[in-house]
Amino acid sequence: MKFPKLLGLLFLAAWFLPAQAQFDGVGFKVGLNVGSPVTEPTEGASGSPGVTGLKGMFFRFNLPNEKMQIQAEALFSLKAATFASPFSGDTIIYQYIPGVGSLPFPADFSAVVEGRFRNHYLEVPVTFRYLTSEHFAVYGGLYGAYLLMGDNTGLADVQLGTGFGFREDEPFDQTEFLFPWDYGVVAGSEYRCDNIFFDLRATVGLGSIYQRDYAQVDSPVRNIYLQGSIGYYLQKKASKE
Repeated sequence: MKFPKLLGLLFLAAWFLPAQAQFDGVGFKVGLNVGSPVTEPTEGASGSPGVTGLKGMFFRFNLPNEKMQIQAEALFSLKAATFASPFSGDTIIYQYIPGVGSLPFPADFSAVVEGRFRNHYLEVPVTFRYLTSEHFAVYGGLYGAYLLMGDNTGLADVQLGTGFGFREDEPFDQTEFLFPWDYGVVAGSEYRCDNIFFDLRATVGLGSIYQRDYAQVDSPVRNIYLQGSIGYYLQKKASKE
């Protein structure tokens, strides 16, 4: 599913509600992201999940079924991780020839990159909630996100083709190939006591964090994160009849 279609579904879910739906309140939350961009396993590759922050607010609406609600959120979410990955390919090496100058020579290479992701998103989840009790709810839905600031950088140890030698700690920067939109599914649960709540959810990206023309990976690289948060909920006071 392409992002514009998913974005349309998000807005439909958030705003095209039954006429009987009623605003229930607004909440604020802070928490942590724990996870990593994930792709198909590559021999020799490794990585560590990032532990980073999120913060934001949400709006909640009651549906005609008294146990059903819909919630729309706006979160500033940092998703990070570290990785070490081998890759290889072809490149052009410029060699200086006395009396001639620098000339381009084709060469193959193999390298190991140690790098990181530090991607800041504006994340908009829309979820349907089912109240299993006075204090507990489960939910699921979709999220869309826009990349506010990306960072996919590191250092590479590069073995060049025959005659060109070895280069250590070469700068690696693939930030320009990050795709500006992310989207996926979200599911979790919430425990609420009075106005304080605790929330735990999983978010799974459906699209790659890289642009389609990024040639260094053969498979999509998807954001998969566990999010935990604590917050405060301001419920609308019931009107007196």
